[in-house]
Amino acid sequence: MTIETENYNEVLKNLNNYQKRFTQILDFATYARNLLTKRERDIVYFRHLHKKTYEECGKRWGLSRERIRQIEGKCHEILKNIKIS
Repeated sequence: MTIETENYNEVLKNLNNYQKRFTQILDFATYARNLLTKRERDIVYFRHLHKKTYEECGKRWGLSRERIRQIEGKCHEILKNIKIS
């Protein structure tokens, strides 16, 4: 086996591992989407991807900061219990 062949085989192995992990992530996202309401998904999305505060999210949905925190906590509890293989 030449160096090029060994590197090629290693690249293919790594690619296969990445594809498996990507599939797991997509499965998780699809499953999670079905577990959370649209509002819950939106709150988590805005809090974490847009780095919005509880107060900013509360204003957007007409809720208190505390209620946003509670909803986010509920979502985290739901999502942390999902097992992906």
